[in-house]
Amino acid sequence: VNIPVLSNDREMMERANQAADKVMERACALDGVVSGEHGIGVTKFKYLDSQVIDEFNDYRKRIDPEGFMNPGKLIDSDIINKVFTPSFNLLELEARILKHGSLSHLALNIANCVRCGKCKPLCPVFYPAKNMFFHPRNKNLAIGALIEALLYITQRTQSTGFKMLKNLEEIADHCTICHRCLEKCPVNIDSGKIAIEERTILKNMKFKHTPLSTRMTLKYLGTKNEPLNKVLRPSLLGAGGCLQRIGVRLATPFSFIKPLKESRTFQLLQTPVSNTGIHTLRSFLPATHKNQAILFEPKGQAKSTVFYFPGCGSERMFSKISMASLFLLLSNNHRVILPPSYLCCGYPLKVNAQKKEFDRIFLENIIILTQIRDMFHDLKFDACIVSCGTCMESLNELGAPSVFDCDTKDISGYILENHPDISLDNAYLYHAPCHDSLKASGIVQLARHGISVQSIPHCCSEAGTLALSRPDISHAMFLRKQKAIELSKPGTKSEIGPSQKTKILTNCPSCIQGLGRQPTLEPIHLAEELALLTGGEKWSQLFKEQVKNCEVITF
Repeated sequence: VNIPVLSNDREMMERANQAADKVMERACALDGVVSGEHGIGVTKFKYLDSQVIDEFNDYRKRIDPEGFMNPGKLIDSDIINKVFTPSFNLLELEARILKHGSLSHLALNIANCVRCGKCKPLCPVFYPAKNMFFHPRNKNLAIGALIEALLYITQRTQSTGFKMLKNLEEIADHCTICHRCLEKCPVNIDSGKIAIEERTILKNMKFKHTPLSTRMTLKYLGTKNEPLNKVLRPSLLGAGGCLQRIGVRLATPFSFIKPLKESRTFQLLQTPVSNTGIHTLRSFLPATHKNQAILFEPKGQAKSTVFYFPGCGSERMFSKISMASLFLLLSNNHRVILPPSYLCCGYPLKVNAQKKEFDRIFLENIIILTQIRDMFHDLKFDACIVSCGTCMESLNELGAPSVFDCDTKDISGYILENHPDISLDNAYLYHAPCHDSLKASGIVQLARHGISVQSIPHCCSEAGTLALSRPDISHAMFLRKQKAIELSKPGTKSEIGPSQKTKILTNCPSCIQGLGRQPTLEPIHLAEELALLTGGEKWSQLFKEQVKNCEVITF
């Protein structure tokens, strides 16, 4: 008999045991027998007929006189009190152990998992063809087994080192924090948040491994210092990217060596990273201090006022995205307010368990956004615009919609929604990001304007800093995406010739990096393509003219 319970509810566990007793007694009263789904053993010993047990033990003595096979099994009637049993009922001692290791909250978060597996087809890192089985249900099972093993070792050896938790890192790393599993979970378990919690526990216990490349990237994204940015950008994105691309060419002839190919260092050199260019958005704008915003007025009568948060991916890495976003807004007569330079939403730090730095940036962003709103209190904001899904998630979390009294919206979605006259006859491949700022409406919105897209499934494989921290996971995801691209129908209008790359649209800066690793693709942010289609080849020159008359406002 299998009785579903909330395993952190001790009273319910006890009632379930009593119910099992009644079921077994009734089965025997009806001349039935007690057997076991996975063998007859510890938990059902007390229900077995004594004559059957005696006959069984006589048989064992004949075939196994030395007692090698499962010694003591089905002999000691008190065995149930001598073995370690599942520990999610949080007995007093175990609760203290879990609290000491910061595991109690984690255990409670996964205790309600009903093991239905609805999360499996949605999980980007579930890829059996490459031996990747860590979808949320399996991770919950693994965490449960790991915690039970830790409790067993701690109680048996009186060890408080919790070295067993090192194994938690493999579970925590297999997650892109996309939250898609939450969509189908019947008990509302968000495995993305659980993965962040696991990484934080590992960081606090000094079990978290963060490669130098990831640490340097986070340092770059976390700083607003102008001189430091001018040093870090050319060294990390410029020289670092160039060296990586050279390394890819040098490593390719040795890819047949299996031990070398399976190393993480070598897997960093499997695919070349995109060239991010030499300019940031701020190269074309006046310098600002941390208490200064920039106001852009359109040439015509302003239809609306929007606050645009470019984020580090659009402002510092692929600056053409933020340039295109401003061009689209100003060309369509929207007044734009831009925050101080080099703000990061903090999401990369959050998912890498850099809690102290994330909390600092999070608070600073709340203060800055609130002060900007107070400065422009005479204006009604129509939207808080982003060009990145993780920025949307972070701004919503810090309360930007309440601060500006308007919704957070994707730049492309906002333009397409407010300008129905845009009509284009084009066709492309399309990639929906894991963190989709268009909220899965991209294909529909584009179709309304005559833009036909063919969606290519699966994650782009970049997943923020995952490609740096775990290139082994990322490369397996890359191969799956590559296969999906090969299986896609050819003949899109953007595909000019066999030697040229096919355009693929997306609305995420990180996905631009991930898709850029694919040799047959030319990834382009949807905002950039809309700027090209509505402003022509010289839209970037028009943008530079538009922003010349901007005004720096001190708040």
